[in-house]
Amino acid sequence: MKFGDLDEVADPTNDAEIQVLMRSRHPRLVWFMGTGVTTENEIFVLLEFMSLGSLDKHVWNAKKEMSWYQRLIYLRDIADAIEYLHLSRIIHRDLK
Repeated sequence: MKFGDLDEVADPTNDAEIQVLMRSRHPRLVWFMGTGVTTENEIFVLLEFMSLGSLDKHVWNAKKEMSWYQRLIYLRDIADAIEYLHLSRIIHRDLK
């Protein structure tokens, strides 16, 4: 996110999406660790490091086909996270 006037200091806590990330805590969601502003006045977010990579990497770029059992585990975990978001009145608009 960029601001046109560099004299104006960006405040990440005013961003609605960042506010949602700050209050979302669930074992199936990537942990939001914090936010800040670069010297160019751009907002950045700091997220938990996922040592095995992203879920879509495992689903779409797998070298071998996943078993149906593993697929069901992924689906259950995703549904668990989406249920948490919906019960928290949050809609995830970028599911793939």
